[in-house]
Amino acid sequence: MVQKMRKMKDSAIEWIGEIPEGWEVVKAKYLFAQRNEKGNSALVLLSPTQKYGVIPQSQLEGVVQVKENTDLRTFKTIHIGDFVISLRSFQGGFEFSNYEGVCSPAYQVLHATKDLSNDFFRLSFQIRWFYQ
Repeated sequence: MVQKMRKMKDSAIEWIGEIPEGWEVVKAKYLFAQRNEKGNSALVLLSPTQKYGVIPQSQLEGVVQVKENTDLRTFKTIHIGDFVISLRSFQGGFEFSNYEGVCSPAYQVLHATKDLSNDFFRLSFQIRWFYQ
């Protein structure tokens, strides 16, 4: 199979170099919006972790659980494909969710405002140069 070469242009960003002519360079902050909804039809308490991403808190051992009478409908909504900025975001704490549920209001939940490659951002958010 022969691949057709695309015309390239300068990205105007030194470390990126050239990009395909039809592409544009956009700051990530313009591709995501904060999700501030409360509750979710799946009232599963989720925990953002740097090791496992966003997972049900029940899968973690030794984690402080919320009180039994806590109303999870007051917690922030997380949908599959959302990113959650953990309290350690300075260490690369942008975590991806494969689960529906809720998290503490202390976290920031982001969702894409355009059709994006979640895998690209899931991996990029873990690279130090991306968030510095």
